Amino acid sequence: MFDVITVGSATRDIFLDASFLKKKQDYLCLDCGYKFDIEKPFIQTGGGATNTAVSFSRLGIKTAILTKVGNDGPGYSVKKTLQDENVNTGFIQTDDKLGTAMSIVIWKEKDRTIFTYRGASENIKLKHFNKMKTKWLYITALRGNSIKMLKDLLVYAHKKGIKVAMNPGSKELEIKSLFKYVNILLLNKEESEILSKNFENIREIMMSINDLGPKTIAVTNGKENVFVFNNKKIYYAKPYDIKIKSTLGAGDAFCSGFVASIIKNQNVEDAVKLGLLNSSSVIQHKGAKTGLLHIKNINNYENRLNQKLIVHKEELDL
Repeated sequence: MFDVITVGSATRDIFLDASFLKKKQDYLCLDCGYKFDIEKPFIQTGGGATNTAVSFSRLGIKTAILTKVGNDGPGYSVKKTLQDENVNTGFIQTDDKLGTAMSIVIWKEKDRTIFTYRGASENIKLKHFNKMKTKWLYITALRGNSIKMLKDLLVYAHKKGIKVAMNPGSKELEIKSLFKYVNILLLNKEESEILSKNFENIREIMMSINDLGPKTIAVTNGKENVFVFNNKKIYYAKPYDIKIKSTLGAGDAFCSGFVASIIKNQNVEDAVKLGLLNSSSVIQHKGAKTGLLHIKNINNYENRLNQKLIVHKEELDL
């Protein structure tokens, strides 16, 4: 029996330092036809399902992953990385035609531009799921044919009493009927506004989304307050004030830390704190996995930050 199975994409991420490029307003300027010498690329496995699987495992959660990779070197690298992080890879599917998904991340200071080939991750199938014994599913953004199996997966989880946390992508936001099967819904501010069709009041946004089914809703907003709705209460906290190297993986880090705490039956305040600790560590590093916290190092890391996190709580009059 697993504590959690993550579901979603697995990629190879290639980071290119683009500090030599000129920036004009919100654009990186590249002279056509030129050849550029670059620093050695930084390469790491990525994708929502692998990032969160590694995070859960490091936080002491018994973890497996459902994803699909190509029959290629990057696919082997994905599996090897997960195995080294004590994530069960028995449910990883292999596609002999489509290659492993790939992202090329062009990096300039804190800004990043990402080119993504979805590859095999667009073709995850729902098969042999009755063999996947777990207490929780953690579902990340799905693309292509993979999204076709989502409702069947959610219905199966509901019938079996498996709890579901979801960090949806843009396509899932269009299918509101899915969210009645979700226990914890994790969004950024823009996604919460799209889903609720409310662009002003975060409390009204939370209550509107709650009407769709999720009992717990967490909304992140970069350096601004994180908000959580649970049991007729709103919780909010300001993220730690730290120097940012890259925001890549911050969302996965917060969401997996938050859900890991809930899986361990900790309260919402503790979940917010662990999520923000995890994300604050990740954004001080290059790559979405590098800074993910280990359970044995959390207290030492928090002490080094030397910042007191305050989680505010308000009772809503519903």
